[in-house]
Amino acid sequence: MTKTTFLNYTTIDYLNEKDMEQALIRSQVQRIKHYPKLKELGLLRCVIVKVWNKEGMFRLGHMFEYKDEESFKKCQPIWQELSQKHTQKTPAKMFSNRGIVVDDIDVASYKG
Repeated sequence: MTKTTFLNYTTIDYLNEKDMEQALIRSQVQRIKHYPKLKELGLLRCVIVKVWNKEGMFRLGHMFEYKDEESFKKCQPIWQELSQKHTQKTPAKMFSNRGIVVDDIDVASYKG
Protein backbone atom coordinates (compact mmCIF):
# COMPACT_ATOMS: atom_id res chain seq x y z
CA MET A 1 0.00 0.00 0.00
CA THR A 2 1.35 3.43 -0.94
CA LYS A 3 1.79 5.78 2.01
CA THR A 4 0.17 9.20 1.88
CA THR A 5 2.61 12.07 2.19
CA PHE A 6 0.48 15.04 1.14
CA LEU A 7 -3.07 15.96 2.22
CA ASN A 8 -5.63 18.50 1.18
CA TYR A 9 -8.61 19.10 3.47
CA THR A 10 -11.35 21.32 2.10
CA THR A 11 -14.55 22.36 3.84
CA ILE A 12 -17.53 23.65 1.91
CA ASP A 13 -20.31 25.60 3.64
CA TYR A 14 -23.79 25.68 2.08
CA LEU A 15 -26.75 27.96 2.70
CA ASN A 16 -29.07 25.08 3.63
CA GLU A 17 -29.30 21.30 3.89
CA LYS A 18 -31.06 20.90 0.54
CA ASP A 19 -28.21 22.68 -1.30
CA MET A 20 -25.68 20.54 0.54
CA GLU A 21 -27.43 17.26 -0.30
CA GLN A 22 -27.89 18.17 -3.97
CA ALA A 23 -24.25 19.29 -4.26
CA LEU A 24 -23.08 16.05 -2.67
CA ILE A 25 -24.99 13.93 -5.21
CA ARG A 26 -23.77 16.02 -8.17
CA SER A 27 -20.16 15.99 -7.00
CA GLN A 28 -20.16 12.22 -6.41
CA VAL A 29 -21.30 11.60 -9.98
CA GLN A 30 -18.67 13.98 -11.37
CA ARG A 31 -15.78 12.65 -9.25
CA ILE A 32 -16.45 9.02 -10.20
CA LYS A 33 -15.94 9.95 -13.86
CA HIS A 34 -12.52 11.44 -13.02
CA TYR A 35 -11.18 8.86 -10.53
CA PRO A 36 -9.25 6.78 -13.11
CA LYS A 37 -7.29 9.85 -14.28
CA LEU A 38 -6.85 11.19 -10.72
CA LYS A 39 -5.53 7.80 -9.62
CA GLU A 40 -3.07 7.81 -12.51
CA LEU A 41 -1.90 11.29 -11.42
CA GLY A 42 -1.30 10.20 -7.80
CA LEU A 43 -4.56 10.61 -5.85
CA LEU A 44 -4.64 7.79 -3.29
CA ARG A 45 -7.81 8.38 -1.32
CA CYS A 46 -10.82 10.67 -1.09
CA VAL A 47 -13.05 10.92 1.99
CA ILE A 48 -16.14 13.11 2.31
CA VAL A 49 -17.76 13.80 5.66
CA LYS A 50 -20.81 15.72 6.83
CA VAL A 51 -19.65 17.93 9.66
CA TRP A 52 -22.15 17.37 12.47
CA ASN A 53 -20.77 19.34 15.43
CA LYS A 54 -21.52 22.82 14.05
CA GLU A 55 -25.13 23.62 14.83
CA GLY A 56 -26.89 25.63 12.14
CA MET A 57 -24.10 24.94 9.62
CA PHE A 58 -24.40 22.86 6.46
CA ARG A 59 -20.80 21.79 5.90
CA LEU A 60 -19.05 19.01 4.03
CA GLY A 61 -15.42 18.13 4.61
CA HIS A 62 -13.35 16.64 1.79
CA MET A 63 -10.02 14.97 2.55
CA PHE A 64 -7.79 14.10 -0.38
CA GLU A 65 -4.66 12.02 0.10
CA TYR A 66 -1.89 12.19 -2.49
CA LYS A 67 1.31 10.27 -3.08
CA ASP A 68 3.28 13.54 -2.89
CA GLU A 69 3.05 17.27 -3.56
CA GLU A 70 3.78 16.75 -7.27
CA SER A 71 0.74 14.43 -7.51
CA PHE A 72 -1.38 17.10 -5.83
CA LYS A 73 -0.25 19.68 -8.39
CA LYS A 74 -0.97 17.36 -11.31
CA CYS A 75 -4.55 16.80 -10.08
CA GLN A 76 -5.32 20.49 -9.57
CA PRO A 77 -6.59 21.26 -13.11
CA ILE A 78 -9.24 18.55 -12.75
CA TRP A 79 -10.29 19.75 -9.28
CA GLN A 80 -10.41 23.38 -10.46
CA GLU A 81 -12.70 22.45 -13.33
CA LEU A 82 -15.01 20.47 -11.03
CA SER A 83 -14.98 23.21 -8.40
CA GLN A 84 -15.94 25.86 -10.95
CA LYS A 85 -18.88 23.75 -12.17
CA HIS A 86 -19.89 23.08 -8.57
CA THR A 87 -19.99 26.72 -7.46
CA GLN A 88 -21.90 27.79 -10.58
CA LYS A 89 -24.81 25.56 -9.58
CA THR A 90 -24.78 25.98 -5.81
CA PRO A 91 -23.63 29.00 -3.80
CA ALA A 92 -21.01 27.85 -1.30
CA LYS A 93 -17.88 28.95 0.53
CA MET A 94 -14.77 26.78 0.22
CA PHE A 95 -11.79 26.71 2.57
CA SER A 96 -8.75 24.55 1.75
CA ASN A 97 -5.85 23.47 3.93
CA ARG A 98 -2.84 21.55 2.68
CA GLY A 99 -0.25 19.67 4.64
CA ILE A 100 2.59 17.20 4.64
CA VAL A 101 2.11 14.10 6.78
CA VAL A 102 4.48 14.24 9.77
CA ASP A 103 2.99 11.36 11.78
CA ASP A 104 0.78 8.50 10.63
CA ILE A 105 -0.27 5.87 13.18
CA ASP A 106 -2.67 3.07 12.31
CA VAL A 107 -4.17 2.66 15.79
CA ALA A 108 -6.31 -0.30 14.71
CA SER A 109 -3.09 -2.22 13.99
CA TYR A 110 -1.15 -0.83 16.96
CA LYS A 111 0.40 -3.56 19.12
CA GLY A 112 1.56 -1.51 22.10
